Amino acid sequence: MRLSICFILLMACSQAISAQVDTLLIKTFGGPNYEKASAVVACTEGGYAVIGTTGSNQTGNTDMFLLRLDDQLNCMWHYNYGGAQVEWGIDLVEDVSGNFLLLGYGSSYGNGTYDMQVMKVNSEGTLLWNHAYGGADWDFGTAISTHPQGGFLITGNTYSNGAGDQDGVIYHIDGNGTVLNEWYFGNEREDAVQDVVALPDGWAAIGYVTESDTVKASVWRMDSDDELLWNNKRVDVTHEIKGRAIATDGTYIYAAGSKTLGDDQQTYRQRFNPEGNEIDYWFIPHDMEDVAVWNGLWYFAGRTSNVGFGRLDGYFEEYTVDGGYQGGLFAATDRDEQFECIIVNADGIVLCGSFETEDLGEQAAIMLYRRPTVYSDTLYAPLALDCFVVEVEENHTDNQPTYAVVDVLDLQGRVIGTSIKLSQLQLIDRWNSGIYIIRDTATGACKKLFID
Repeated sequence: MRLSICFILLMACSQAISAQVDTLLIKTFGGPNYEKASAVVACTEGGYAVIGTTGSNQTGNTDMFLLRLDDQLNCMWHYNYGGAQVEWGIDLVEDVSGNFLLLGYGSSYGNGTYDMQVMKVNSEGTLLWNHAYGGADWDFGTAISTHPQGGFLITGNTYSNGAGDQDGVIYHIDGNGTVLNEWYFGNEREDAVQDVVALPDGWAAIGYVTESDTVKASVWRMDSDDELLWNNKRVDVTHEIKGRAIATDGTYIYAAGSKTLGDDQQTYRQRFNPEGNEIDYWFIPHDMEDVAVWNGLWYFAGRTSNVGFGRLDGYFEEYTVDGGYQGGLFAATDRDEQFECIIVNADGIVLCGSFETEDLGEQAAIMLYRRPTVYSDTLYAPLALDCFVVEVEENHTDNQPTYAVVDVLDLQGRVIGTSIKLSQLQLIDRWNSGIYIIRDTATGACKKLFID
């Protein structure tokens, strides 16, 4: 049986706390059916809120779910939202009053087969209102952000309106869900708007357009009055270039997406100055889903089949803003893992995604680490239903020079090395990035080794 696990990693930023001891925190969430965490926000009252899609304990086919976590990632409450048909939770934002606006799409409400959907809930998860946006055909939500003049921007893709096949759409709504303005992006072919970010003096969106059979990544920069300042299109004569995610440090705009030719897919990265001039353009051989910028560093999260253990492995990487590699990790087993979103702030790094297992069902795992390498005396806590089960990793500050003879296993218990006698540093040098179980061959005692 093929199942999925949604997982979230929370890690403290190495620049701010590199002198502190190693820390790793793991928690779990999920039910017996499909689960996926899609986005996370840091809340003004502390802690985090996570949106996603659940196939467990739902009112219809699938529902949106919202998890509210405290600063230590303990589950404060969680709710499912949806009707008799299908709902998918995609993104969320918190307003100034502590309410959450949940963006997704579904077929239980609205005008068409699928409609963009925004639900507003209060700080305790109570539903305040629910609005659908779209026409008689398919309409999908992709991202939500605040608007600098008040209200919110919701982006998506529509087959109901616009110039052709699929077009990108952006709605500006007020706090009650009323549409204040709307824009369509595209031509007669396939076009899309995938993400949006607020800036001090306006906002920017990213997606792609198809012109003369060429797919071009596109960034639209708007001022606070919603007037277009510039539109940058990235063209590659041999590859499809599709914009996927966008971030800002308040001055520069950071864009990323896919560069595809047949089965070959890479991630491109761009940086723009305020005037819309491209400063950097470079690639990595992984499939990116989300980006974040914080404290002079650029963070990427997604999936890859080029490294790790499985068919797909989740990856997270950190770069300087001009492309200098700083480090990263892979969530790797012999099955499929992927990250869907990332946020970074002074408290740490949070990653959400999905993890496939044959027999454990869909769960979420949350990990907090403060240094690249973590040692623990305990194995993973049992995965549990409903809210999160806490597992705090015990830290090892002693510098053990050499292990006893050990076996090395992955997180599914697959033995990948036997009867090894190496120091910690030799083990780190020998194995790829990831999390391993180190088992004493003689006693069976286990430690967990996290290698960046």
